[in-house]
Amino acid sequence: PSSFSHISHDVAEPVMELRDVGDSPRALLFYFVPKLLWFHVTVETNQYRRQKISERASRMQTRQERSGRPFPPETLQQLCRRLRAEKPYETFEILQTLGHFVALVLCPHKRTFPATGR
Repeated sequence: PSSFSHISHDVAEPVMELRDVGDSPRALLFYFVPKLLWFHVTVETNQYRRQKISERASRMQTRQERSGRPFPPETLQQLCRRLRAEKPYETFEILQTLGHFVALVLCPHKRTFPATGR
């Protein structure tokens, strides 16, 4: 008697729901990672962005001060106001970014561009 005698010898097949979406990469993605999760990712991304406004504004002000621009850097309040005025991310933007990452993984760019003289 084999120690694996309890294992079924049936042929494995995907469930019917998966067979219905198996020909579409987009539908397959949403089968395993549901749309509701992407809405949640968007909410969390926007919340994180709002939480980091002060830190980002501080870094931006430091860069402006170091850049040696001929006009004075924006105040921290101005930078925070400008960052708060930016529209929040939308779910399709999160998915677009993910799509670009997947495309780069599947087809990485190996060539480099010649120096532009800058």
